[in-house]
Amino acid sequence: SQILAAVPSAKQKRWISDDPGEILIERYGAEPRQLLFHAIRIGNRRAFDAALAAGAMVDQPFDDGTPPLVAAAHYGNSSVEWLLDAGGEMDVSNQDGDHPLHVACRHAHEATVRTLLARGADPNSRDNRGSTPLMQAASQSTAATLIPVLLRHGADPNAKNHDGENALMAAAFAGREEAVELLVNVGAEVESTDNRGWTPLAHAAARNLVAIMQCLMKHGANMNRTFANDESPSSVAASRHQPEALDLLLRLGTDPHHRVRGVS
Repeated sequence: SQILAAVPSAKQKRWISDDPGEILIERYGAEPRQLLFHAIRIGNRRAFDAALAAGAMVDQPFDDGTPPLVAAAHYGNSSVEWLLDAGGEMDVSNQDGDHPLHVACRHAHEATVRTLLARGADPNSRDNRGSTPLMQAASQSTAATLIPVLLRHGADPNAKNHDGENALMAAAFAGREEAVELLVNVGAEVESTDNRGWTPLAHAAARNLVAIMQCLMKHGANMNRTFANDESPSSVAASRHQPEALDLLLRLGTDPHHRVRGVS
């Protein structure tokens, strides 16, 4: 009957009520790498130890090319420390070149970021695009807490990726005002340019982020600077139909027609 079908069997009751580690061991015990992955995923020490005892290797990538430590940084749990304690290498990366610290910053796992740095992670490591963990952290909602931690461990606030972008541009583009303030106050270059010649102010204007624009100009950003293709912050705002950004620049006295050669 439908009522009887809804009542869990004795085996189902075990799966519902038993320790998660035991469930994983029963399900994946014959596949150590699968067991290790799921132990990392849920942060279960019992399953983790069973996976290693069954032969799983702490540095062998999973089928998608992700090293266990990078996966642990993604989930942001204690398995990061377990892997390192078991001899896992810190200097590993996935197919995108993301190191564990990149991943922890991208997913805003502050405790994991602190753990990785304390255990020797390089705060200036690069992914395949040349981006650093600080660039990842600068665009997150938790940037105000992640950035100081990275800076204390030697992160370079002016490092650029292959597109010429830096952490200040990432913070400006994401609208993280507190992050912009933090970076400028430790020496991030307000007038830095990417490969297109865009400044952080241009990135903010492109997204109509008026508060970020005001913050940058307070710290010396030049609203009349022109760059590649004779663009300027005002032309960027106008061409992308960002009325508030354009209005701010016009009210402050920018010349919307000044789009030739350098800075006025």
